[in-house]
Amino acid sequence: MLARFEEYRDSVRSRAAARWAAGCGGSADERCMADGNERLRFYCATFLCGLTQEGGNLGICGSPFCSACGIVQRGFVGKDADGVATHATGWGAHSHSSLPQELEREFESMKARRAMLVCRVVAGRAALGGAGAAGDGEGDHGIYDSVVAAGRGGGGGWAAEDLLLVFDPRAVLPCFVIIYSI
Repeated sequence: MLARFEEYRDSVRSRAAARWAAGCGGSADERCMADGNERLRFYCATFLCGLTQEGGNLGICGSPFCSACGIVQRGFVGKDADGVATHATGWGAHSHSSLPQELEREFESMKARRAMLVCRVVAGRAALGGAGAAGDGEGDHGIYDSVVAAGRGGGGGWAAEDLLLVFDPRAVLPCFVIIYSI
């Protein structure tokens, strides 16, 4: 997983360097050349097992219904065809993944719990609000590697900068797991 992540970051850095050398680069490309525009972001997942630490090792179950274990084991590859949505804050990730109250109760009856994954994310070249994310250019999503999506505003909501959608699942590397309850 780490090798895939580093390979992807290197490809983002190479594309930025090529744009810079061709005279097409801007200030965003400077950050991409340095570290791929890497960020620490949050992703909320559920787990059904006894995801615990046993003897210094993380106990991973391998069940296809245990989202957190699957992500820790295999990463985000195959997770979502539209990309992986990460958040600037744990609250933003939790709010984005919240269910209606009646489903939350059913969730609890199944003994499902929540895990917050802290991930390294290579944002690369990011489009704001989705403008220009698709179209002619590099890759399947135009010249951008991710989109900073417009979010809810106002008190208690998450900021517009909170949601970052990366198009390639190799761009997200889970690093820490925080088990929590509401």
